[in-house]
Amino acid sequence: MVSACSGQNSKKAEYIERAVNDSIIYINGHDYDLIALSKLDSLTILKYQDDSMDYIGNTLILLLKGKNQLAIDKINEGLKINSKDADVINLRGYAYYKLNQLELALKDFDKAIRLNENNEVFYYNRGLTYLKLNIYKKCIKDFSKAILLNPKNKDAYFARALAYELNYDFKKAISDYTININLSGGSINALNNRAKCNESLSLYDAALNDYNLSLKIDSNNSETLYKKGMLLIGRGNINEGCALMKKAKEFGYNNDKAIKAYCD
Repeated sequence: MVSACSGQNSKKAEYIERAVNDSIIYINGHDYDLIALSKLDSLTILKYQDDSMDYIGNTLILLLKGKNQLAIDKINEGLKINSKDADVINLRGYAYYKLNQLELALKDFDKAIRLNENNEVFYYNRGLTYLKLNIYKKCIKDFSKAILLNPKNKDAYFARALAYELNYDFKKAISDYTININLSGGSINALNNRAKCNESLSLYDAALNDYNLSLKIDSNNSETLYKKGMLLIGRGNINEGCALMKKAKEFGYNNDKAIKAYCD
């Protein structure tokens, strides 16, 4: 398999990394907030480690601190106790994913699914790995299975929308982004991505509306300001578009070339 971070796939991989929010890791039907876990004083969450599940808390904090290989070592200790703990195997797969060791990640997610075919998280995680490898048919299948198991899984809808978008199936992408937006109560990433899909279909009014909705959530979002500015310039509204482009720059968006090309 070819790493998504190599050569011609580097920009696509960067887009995927920006779009997919994996700050929450799902284990055994519960979601662990890594930011909350980081506030704990000790690397030990559970007092006794006589069960493989007791290693999960330690592993999560190691992942938060970027100690992915140490996290894998900790998980391997737990698997010595119970080699068929699907949740722990899934977590090791996640650590491999973070290390960009995608073939090893796939093997662990495959094994977790064989042990438990009814866990939406395992399909979602394997789908993310296929997505990073640009294997769209398989990742869409996994995200669809996750949604079948939990129709309110907003992350799976977002990820499937992203896969559709990258595969140029913009209508299906718009549909899934819309569901994600409805389930989440509004998402800047989803709104901006839906706007991009609308632009690809020449639905410029719909795209402009999405950027406006995104700016209602965060009026200073530099990426949204830039993208709306570019849309307006493309539609002939140079002055307003350039004003937004320059505002985006003020908030940190690197768009000097675009400003020079269209506004100076």
